[in-house]
Amino acid sequence: MKSMDSATLTELRKLQRSRSESSPFASAVDFDAWADKALPLLAFEPRLQNEFKNLVLSMGTCRAFKAHQQETENINSAIGLVNQAVSLLEINPKSNTAGQPAERPSNPEIQQWHQKPLGSTWLTIVGGVLTALAVSVIGKVLGIEF
Repeated sequence: MKSMDSATLTELRKLQRSRSESSPFASAVDFDAWADKALPLLAFEPRLQNEFKNLVLSMGTCRAFKAHQQETENINSAIGLVNQAVSLLEINPKSNTAGQPAERPSNPEIQQWHQKPLGSTWLTIVGGVLTALAVSVIGKVLGIEF
C-alpha cells in the first residue's frame, strides 16, 4: 500500500460517522469543519469528491430555506461518501492518486473504435458529408450556386 493511500485511509477513518435520523453534528459549523477535512482527502476518487462537494454546497441552500429533512439527508449522503471512500481504499489500496486517470493497456491489439479501419472509414465519410453540407449552406448564404 502506498504511504499516501495509507495516510489518507487513516485520516478518513477518523472522519467516519454513522448515518442517523438526526445530524450527528452538534451544529452547522461542526459539519462544515468536518467537511473541510474530508473534502481534500477524497481527491484520490474525483467522482466521490465532486459528489461530496455538491452535497456540502447544497447544505447552504437547505439551511437558508430551513429544509431540515433535506439537510439531514445530505449529511447522511456525505457520511456515506466518506464511508465509501474508506471501503475503496481498504479494498483497492493501489487507487489512483490525485485524480490521475488510469493508464490504458499498452496492448497494440486493443484499439479505440476510431482507430480501427471501419471506424476511420466512417469518420472520413461523415467528415466529407459534413464538409459538403457546410459548403452548400455557405454557398446559399452567399448566393453562390454549385
